[in-house]
Amino acid sequence: MNSTHGIATLFPRARYLAESEAPGKSVQPSGKPWSRSHSRAVSLLISWAINGAKNAAVLAAQILAVSDDGLAAKLDGARDNMAAQIAEKEAKLQTELNESAHF
Repeated sequence: MNSTHGIATLFPRARYLAESEAPGKSVQPSGKPWSRSHSRAVSLLISWAINGAKNAAVLAAQILAVSDDGLAAKLDGARDNMAAQIAEKEAKLQTELNESAHF
């Protein structure tokens, strides 16, 4: 099962678009090549679906954590981990931006 299969069952059009982006399939069924904007749209659609699922899972965990102290503690740990990852990515981005500004 590929990474888009689960999303594709919920969004049949996403499956078609994702499969069209598969290696070796760089043309539409009509034979015309896909545009860059199409590729970007597919990436955004898949990203939106994945992020939406993650947000739904976090919301469900928050709801369940109201009555489960163990889950609440795990959720707090997950939040701390996510915050650390974001801070790390931000620092890396700022470093890259500063380096590219010097050129």
